[in-house]
Amino acid sequence: MSVKNRVPFINVRLLWRAGVLVPGVAGEFGPDAPQGFEAARLWAPHTAHCVDDDGGGEWRMGMKPPAAVRSIDRAINSVTAVVVVAMMVHVTVHALSRFLFQAPLPVTNELIEYMYMPIVALLGIPSALLQREHIVATLFTERMTVANAVFFRALGAVIGVVVSAAWAFFGAREATHNMEIQAVAGISAVTIWPIYFIVPIVFTILAALYAYNAVMIIRNNEPDPDLLLEKAAES
Repeated sequence: MSVKNRVPFINVRLLWRAGVLVPGVAGEFGPDAPQGFEAARLWAPHTAHCVDDDGGGEWRMGMKPPAAVRSIDRAINSVTAVVVVAMMVHVTVHALSRFLFQAPLPVTNELIEYMYMPIVALLGIPSALLQREHIVATLFTERMTVANAVFFRALGAVIGVVVSAAWAFFGAREATHNMEIQAVAGISAVTIWPIYFIVPIVFTILAALYAYNAVMIIRNNEPDPDLLLEKAAES
């Protein structure tokens, strides 16, 4: 795969700075420019698609995603990374302490079950949607005309908004109830009620992302838009 461009290299940078994506083309970025899709990520990181010499993909015109979407993606990735690292360190210290000193760290299992894993699992849901790593059944839509596929994918996104909003609402009620009773983990004294609020937070974000997804589908007339506009389209 090679990334090509019909416009002068300086214009590529100007378009990137202006927030406009680069249309697809012929001619390399330049003799000293990196080759392949990484060149697109380096010189025009907000481009939606790249050109495949084997006949697939093309550059798409469009704007940078809203700052809120990019901020959500960065925040989710940062929090998830911190929690995963913290869990790994905690488990490692727990195992070493039990093996070397016969004194395992207390309430490790409760913290993993009621704190670390729920955060990682729930944050993975909006992250999968943003990164286009969620499971999509295209058995019917891929056989439809573009107009029909756009309609049904937009309808699916709207249903996603409704379902996510419902989960956020009932999750908030459950979180409030657990706060009132000061819920703890099993028979231990570990307070776990704050973690219940991750459910309404995550599903509120997910509802907003589904709404944005629906707008992108209709505006771009594309059944499967890239919400971050940074990945290569499938050939």
